[in-house]
Amino acid sequence: MLVADAQEYYKLELDNRNLLEQRPWPWLVRRAIGLIGVNGRLRRTLEAEQKEMAHG
Repeated sequence: MLVADAQEYYKLELDNRNLLEQRPWPWLVRRAIGLIGVNGRLRRTLEAEQKEMAHG
């Protein structure tokens, strides 16, 4: 989900090892948190899990 959403919304290839080696962790964390704010796969999955937990 994270890789697919990053590609769709940021045009980033997170499966590109060179990209990840060149960037600091805070850079990746900011992008991951940003993806929670868009209506992407990651957010929809987290919302579905939250609803499941709330309903037992």
